[in-house]
Amino acid sequence: MARGDPMSDAVAWEELEHAYGSAEDIPQLLSLIGDPDAQHDKAWFDLWGRLCHQGTVYSASGPAVPFLVRLARRTDLHRIDRAQAVSLIAAISSGSSYIEAHERPTADVRDEAKQRRKAIELEWVAAARVAVTEHGPLVLDRLPEATGAELLSLIDLAAQLGPAAAAHEADLQATMGRLHNREHRAAVALALLLVRDEATDDGLSAAVEGLDAEAHRYLDEDLTGLPAGTRMRALASFLAQEY
Repeated sequence: MARGDPMSDAVAWEELEHAYGSAEDIPQLLSLIGDPDAQHDKAWFDLWGRLCHQGTVYSASGPAVPFLVRLARRTDLHRIDRAQAVSLIAAISSGSSYIEAHERPTADVRDEAKQRRKAIELEWVAAARVAVTEHGPLVLDRLPEATGAELLSLIDLAAQLGPAAAAHEADLQATMGRLHNREHRAAVALALLLVRDEATDDGLSAAVEGLDAEAHRYLDEDLTGLPAGTRMRALASFLAQEY
C-alpha cells in the first residue's frame, strides 16, 4: 500500500494528520504490514501510536480504516497481523478526541481556540466511526475460520459495530460452541446483545454473571455511570483478550 497503490494514491495523506504530525508516512507503514516478508512489529507500533494514540483519533484515522480492512482480510498474512488490524479498527471505532481525553474538567471553556480545536477533533471522531461502520462489517466474514487472537479481535469489533454487524449474528452465535473460556463467552454474549440492539442494564448483568472479581471491578468502578451500551462495548473489549 505504498505510493502506486490506486487506493492509497486516492487519499491526500499529506493533508491529513496523526498524533505526531503529517500523515504522509501512513502509506509506507501500511505497505510494510502488507509485505509478508517484512518485519511488522515496529510498523504496528507506529500505526497504533499514530492512528489511535492512547485511545485518541485524528484526521488520518478514518481514511486508514479501509486499508486496515484489506489487511485484516488477507489470508496470506499471519493471523497475528490480521488480529492487529482488526483490533486497531475496533479501537479507532471507540476513539475519542485528544482534548476530551486529556483536558481537565475545570479547563477554561472560554478558550475559543481550544473549543474550535475540540470541534475539529470531534469531527474526526465522527468520521472515524462512520468509516468503521461502513467498512468494518466486511472483516466479520472471517468469523467462521478465525481462531485465537484473531477471533477475539473479531468479537471485539462486532461489539463495537453493534447493529451494523447484524448480518453476522449467526456466525457470532456459532463462535460460542468454539469457546470454553468464560470471559470470552461473556464477550460474545455482550457482542450479541449489542448487535441485536438490546443494550440494557439487565442484559449486561446477566452477561457478566459468574465472572471474576476483576471484571466486576472494571464494570463497577471504571465504567460506572456510563450508558449501558457504552459499558457493554468497553467490557466486551476488556474480556476479549487472550489469557
